[in-house]
Amino acid sequence: MSALPPAEQPNPNDQGSEANEQGPVEPASAQPEVAEMDTTPDQPVEETWDDIPEEIMELDTDDILTRIRLIDNDIKVRLLSRRCWIEMNFETRSCVQSNCG
Repeated sequence: MSALPPAEQPNPNDQGSEANEQGPVEPASAQPEVAEMDTTPDQPVEETWDDIPEEIMELDTDDILTRIRLIDNDIKVRLLSRRCWIEMNFETRSCVQSNCG
């Protein structure tokens, strides 16, 4: 199979020989344009201290670590709660479908 488009077929309704006067169709015009690739390396955003609230900046290391631990635990509890809710919902649907009471 060729990568070139098929040759243009003459139109039987065409009057005159306009197609012959224009010459052959160039295959380069039929190829789609290739977009340039972005080769610039992804640079991380420069870190600054401007986005940290003053309240956090005033805390000592132990208080910051305690906050981090509390946030991590909160996330774990939410995930576990959601997983339990999904399992309970699944069990309820299974019980309803099998008429278990």
